[in-house]
Parts: sequence; structure tokens; C-alpha cells
Amino acid sequence: MFKYIPIAKQMIKERAKNVRNAQENARNAANIDYLAMMCGVELSDNEAEEAVGDE
Repeated sequence: MFKYIPIAKQMIKERAKNVRNAQENARNAANIDYLAMMCGVELSDNEAEEAVGDE
């Protein structure tokens, strides 16, 4: 029913997926910065302030 995937192969796949996600996140952040610049919106660069607001 289910195919067994060894732990080593699972780690390789998950690391590759993490790299793809990091690249996509960087691309999305760049797109957001570009749109904000074109619209004249000032974005906060303070990540610590954002983390406190999420709690």
C-alpha cells in the first residue's frame, strides 16, 4: 500500500524542498519590496517588532 522510503532519501528530499521554499520566500519578499517601492509604501524593516506583534 505504501512505499517505504529510507530515512537518508527522505532527508535529501526534505532538504531540497527546504531550499526551494527558501528561494520562493526570497523571491516573494523581493516582489513585495518592488511593489511597495512602486506604490510609494514604506515598509518596516524591524523584524523584532513584527515578532512581538504576532504574540
